[in-house]
Amino acid sequence: MANSFKPSKFSFSRKTKIWIGVIAAILIPIVLAFLAWFGYLACFPDNARLVVADIRLAGPSLRWNPQDPNLRYERTEQIIETLNLRLGQTHLFSVKPDVLAHRLMFKIPELKSAEVWRVLPDQLVFDLRERTPVADLGRGLYLDEESIVLDRKYCADLTGLLPMLGFIRQNNSDFHAGQDLSSDPDVKAAQEFMKTIRLETSDIIRLSSVAVIHNTQSDCIQCQMFFKDDPKPFTIIMPANLISEKVRVDILGRLIPVMEENLNSSHRSISLRFDGMAVIQ
Repeated sequence: MANSFKPSKFSFSRKTKIWIGVIAAILIPIVLAFLAWFGYLACFPDNARLVVADIRLAGPSLRWNPQDPNLRYERTEQIIETLNLRLGQTHLFSVKPDVLAHRLMFKIPELKSAEVWRVLPDQLVFDLRERTPVADLGRGLYLDEESIVLDRKYCADLTGLLPMLGFIRQNNSDFHAGQDLSSDPDVKAAQEFMKTIRLETSDIIRLSSVAVIHNTQSDCIQCQMFFKDDPKPFTIIMPANLISEKVRVDILGRLIPVMEENLNSSHRSISLRFDGMAVIQ
């Protein structure tokens, strides 16, 4: 009987198998990562067809209205100019959404917040939240509740609907858009007073003007306000250093009865500078 030839089986040692497994475990993820990266570059950043062709506005806004194409166009043009975007040329992945949002916030003080994201294949979406004006500084400027000065042309047109705010110590012409006035004591006093009016009596009192005045005796707030449907305003003078909301509410509690009693009177000036008293003149 002829001898049959059986080739010897080639086998790795246990230690060699372990090393092969370790090397494969390291190399395979690296190769897959490189393939994924090159695939991403080919599909997105290096894809010449992914260029910004459209700007879309999202979120509530006072300045633009989805139903008003003129206002949408105006805001869109402002964004394009501020961010130096070139429609049809700027690559969608050459811009960083976070950087665009921060640049908008820096360049346009009328914005309270901004978010930006990409939408394939050619769109940038801007979710804008605009600041709400609470006072009119004149000379084309508004003031919001955080005491940021706003350029009126980039806000809703609220001419005649906001109280005029003035300061004797400084000229309103010194203010500029984007300026933060929250540390100014006069602005703080006026803001606290206006906030109390909005929260406590907005249904019966409408402010027409507010001014912070300094004199040798004491600092005071002088304002004109309309009471209910009375077409004639009252002039009110009160201390500027209203130290707490409770004090401000107490003063309004003394003021409202006096205005009600004098709706048909020619005396339209009320002084609240004296503790516990409301003097009509």
